Amino acid sequence: MRRTGLMLGAVLLAGAAQGQPAPSASAPPPQSCRLTLQGANVWTGAGFERRDVHIDGATLSASASEGAVPFPAQWMFLIPPLVDTHNHGPDQPAAANDPIHRALLDQGIFYVLNPNNIRRDTPGAPFGPDQVEAIYSGGGITGMGGHPRPLYEMLAGMARMQGRDLGTLPGRAFHEVSTEAEARAAVERVQTQGASVVKLYLLDHEDAAHKGLSPALFRAAAAHAVRRGLRPIVHIETAADFRLAAGTRGVALIVHIPGTFPQKAEDAPYLITAEDAAVAARNNVSVSTTVSVAFNHVTGERLARAQRVHAHNLRALRDANVNLTAGADRPGASAIEELNLLRATTLFDGTQLLNIATRNGLKLLYPDRRIGTFEPGSEASFLIMFADPRENWFWIDEALAGLRAGRVIFDRAGFVRGFCEGGAAAGAPAQ
Repeated sequence: MRRTGLMLGAVLLAGAAQGQPAPSASAPPPQSCRLTLQGANVWTGAGFERRDVHIDGATLSASASEGAVPFPAQWMFLIPPLVDTHNHGPDQPAAANDPIHRALLDQGIFYVLNPNNIRRDTPGAPFGPDQVEAIYSGGGITGMGGHPRPLYEMLAGMARMQGRDLGTLPGRAFHEVSTEAEARAAVERVQTQGASVVKLYLLDHEDAAHKGLSPALFRAAAAHAVRRGLRPIVHIETAADFRLAAGTRGVALIVHIPGTFPQKAEDAPYLITAEDAAVAARNNVSVSTTVSVAFNHVTGERLARAQRVHAHNLRALRDANVNLTAGADRPGASAIEELNLLRATTLFDGTQLLNIATRNGLKLLYPDRRIGTFEPGSEASFLIMFADPRENWFWIDEALAGLRAGRVIFDRAGFVRGFCEGGAAAGAPAQ
């Protein structure tokens, strides 16, 4: 049971005590949201600042729009929606009430990156209020027989792949290449699937037995992607993989930190240096951490070793101010699980964690959109919380209400929907 239900009475009393009329259940919904949250506590990236928040349809405005309803909001804590930057659950826009999409939305995760999926949707398909807004990469580019081919073959019988002929997976779920010409052609196939990003696989590339991309194939694919306007995202396993990805022009995101599955006897191949982290920061390369992969797959001394490696790498990335984002990369899990594990390392304070959960992911996914802030002109996309989640972390996935581009995604306390129309986010770009 969600705790937000326990707060409903207090929330409604807070509004009533200040003379705020409850919305009429019989009144027709407004055409768009015109609402002023008076004195709300809004997240700035450094802390909470009290100010009026003027919602004017899909965006925020500098002053109240005509007909805007004032709502006393001194008890509200407003943060940007949560972002999951490594989630393979929603593999395409889905029908209303799809359980995977709905579960993410209910946690306050409105934006997702799926870094490798089987593209089945029509490019540019719209998303609605029951769907996460997702960036889908389509199939990643790997070496012959390399990951993710074995994984997809193993998962071929799962529900989300029912009816899929294994013979159709090459060229859709993954692209195997052995020459630079094939790597460039694979980039172009990914783009025809409607993707704006392309995933490239480095699988311990210094090992002669590796099955991922060689440095030459990787650089050829990354350079061709950048020329065509695609943003490369890179799966890595070792510190050498990280170093190659971080130093390659145009790479937007490294998924995983070294040491997710330490296979070598020594830790050294998985430990990045301060200079590695500094290069990533200078090149504006984000990192999706996925420490939860080891947490869910190994135990005992193997887990203790992975945690030691992770702590070293996370500390280096933190100290270099690398843009860190959260994603669990596990079936049924989400960025929430990853954030909880990052918190348990005690390497990050509440402010850092809240930015990893929200602004950092939005900066990565939508660098050209005004989103994730509460400044005039920014998209009216945010979560309403009852407390500061830095001090009361259990509220991180217990928002009272959530709006995306001025449309109500959920409203557990029942006080926003009466002022704001639900429905698809008008004018929001589809992926």
